[in-house]
Amino acid sequence: MQNFTFYAPTKIIFGRDTIPQIGEALAADGISRAVLVAGGGSIFKNGVHEAVTESLKKHGIHSAEIGGVRSNPRLSKLRDVITLLKGEKAEAVLAVGGGSVFDTAKAAAMGALYDGDVWDFFCGKAAVKEALPVYGVLTASGTSSEMNNTAVVTREEDESKWAIASPVLVPKVSVIDPSVQATLPESQTVSGGIDAITHVLEAYVISCPGLDFVQDYCESLIRAMMRRIPQLVKNPGDYEARAELAWCCTLAHNGLSNVGRPARGDFASHRIEHSLSAIFDVPHGTGLAIIMPAWMEYVYRDAEPVFERLAANIFGVRDGEGRALRGIRALREYFRSLGSPVTLREVGVAKNDLPGIADNAAKLAPLGAVRKIEREDILRILETAY
Repeated sequence: MQNFTFYAPTKIIFGRDTIPQIGEALAADGISRAVLVAGGGSIFKNGVHEAVTESLKKHGIHSAEIGGVRSNPRLSKLRDVITLLKGEKAEAVLAVGGGSVFDTAKAAAMGALYDGDVWDFFCGKAAVKEALPVYGVLTASGTSSEMNNTAVVTREEDESKWAIASPVLVPKVSVIDPSVQATLPESQTVSGGIDAITHVLEAYVISCPGLDFVQDYCESLIRAMMRRIPQLVKNPGDYEARAELAWCCTLAHNGLSNVGRPARGDFASHRIEHSLSAIFDVPHGTGLAIIMPAWMEYVYRDAEPVFERLAANIFGVRDGEGRALRGIRALREYFRSLGSPVTLREVGVAKNDLPGIADNAAKLAPLGAVRKIEREDILRILETAY
């Protein structure tokens, strides 16, 4: 096991009817002015908006609001949020929504205290030193943005979908009431669950001696999510299934799966998918269901023992030749069984689009840790995924 620092200071308030506690959380930290960041309007239909705003009013917190954050969040909307934060002299940002809303809120929190353009942080022109405190009410699980230090944003003009990470972006308090997710579209539950599974797998594939407990922990997360997602496809209102999946999604990418490894993970699949969803606006988890198995097929020989362990302990593939590859194919079939597309062709990508996606992803090359990959490797992975 390698040396590591684990930092996860977010206070999680979890369970039924917990949303009214958000106002108390802000007030306890002395917050009196906040900007509420939201998505496409579902929070007005499921009662979340009313619960949040009533809680803020009860605790004397003035709030301005901005909605319209989309999946694969856009830089243009992020800039609008920053403008509002500065104009309101906000003391905090309150994300009410899913991962895209949290990512936008977190990026806006750092942009609000910066005189330049927020994209400077994403392209390395500026270092993140400070941010407004971020609070959140989660309405769709998957990204773990409610408990991690990252934010991902797409710049529309050149279709760059890039990530930023800093300890100052970790939310202070996140409220998770799984019951409000019962009305999510099936595709969103599936996509979010797949995203979380891939987060764990990206850590899992980077192994070393002394990591048995961490690997066992990762396998437990994967098994639980793989069990719960189909249950929610059949019965979206199953609270116990919804609660366990929500908590697993939070734990999947809060840093605990990454500890003790020689590299925190292999994020090549995510980087390639970012290019896919930046250009084609594919749901993030859907893109990962397509890209990750193809990436695994390309690199598994460089870490065959860990892929064989995955095949054995998750998919029961313990005997015979080609166990690692059979396990990877079982993962793809699991994603397919959830109704997710598993090929680029299924989401409308043409064969002649592949070089452009590869060019976009290669802006950040070399990618990966199991194997360092460049543009030509990315293109071969895309061809496998086609």
